[in-house]
Amino acid sequence: MLPASDVALIALRDPAARLVDKASLASAVRDAGLQSLPGQVYPGLDELRAHAATLDFPAVVKSVVKSGMENLQAVRVDSPSDVYELSAAPGEVLVQPFLSEPMRAISGVVWDDRFLAVCHQEYLRLWPSRAGVAAAAVTVGPDPELEHAVLRLLRGHSGVFQVQLIDRFVLDVNPRVYGSMPLAVSAGANLPLLACDAALGKAPDMVIRSRPGVRYRWLEGDLRNAMADLRRGDAGLSEVVRRVLPRRGTVYSVESLRDPRPTWTRVRAVASARGRSR
Repeated sequence: MLPASDVALIALRDPAARLVDKASLASAVRDAGLQSLPGQVYPGLDELRAHAATLDFPAVVKSVVKSGMENLQAVRVDSPSDVYELSAAPGEVLVQPFLSEPMRAISGVVWDDRFLAVCHQEYLRLWPSRAGVAAAAVTVGPDPELEHAVLRLLRGHSGVFQVQLIDRFVLDVNPRVYGSMPLAVSAGANLPLLACDAALGKAPDMVIRSRPGVRYRWLEGDLRNAMADLRRGDAGLSEVVRRVLPRRGTVYSVESLRDPRPTWTRVRAVASARGRSR
């Protein structure tokens, strides 16, 4: 079984579930020789709102543990009024400083405390654009020092993983299947296949590494990112057009001409949601 969410990891009582609790992640990150982004945990949104005037802005707010759809995904807040307007969400919340540096990630498959596959990627664009997930990314060369530390961080976990960083700080650990995994697969590291083979006792002898320079795009997120930048004046029309145009060799998220149903399902869902909001 390949867990595809934090909820699944928690429900299965996977040992790696300890890494999706953002309150305890900081100590695990430090023990591995990495740096964690400083933050403050609040018992709930009510307590956070009560202290909104004391926060340093801009900041990012997110649930400490994502145990369901109602949890708070990462949201950038620029003022106390933004904090007051956050959607209701249960459980503890974490507040961290907002950093403008580009995000990066290391992903792969670890088994019996060794890497079977490794992929390094840099995030080109996000959606939501100021605190979101990969809308566009590209594979890059290895970082041996980071790999050694991540292997220590993942000790005891066997399976697919992704560790997200910004600058030198670890943001999140996903010891599971993750959204931009098609990038690793297209770059030569078929992570789900390798994890399944390892479970059957067929782990490769050598570490499989992704090819640098392979590009990924989540079409919906990238289009939304471009339109948001255009409305804010962060990008001109020519830059937006350049982003929107297809690029040869790019691997897409769920969008595929050979299998269009996921895309059409998503289009219908978005159209239905907008219809209800009017």
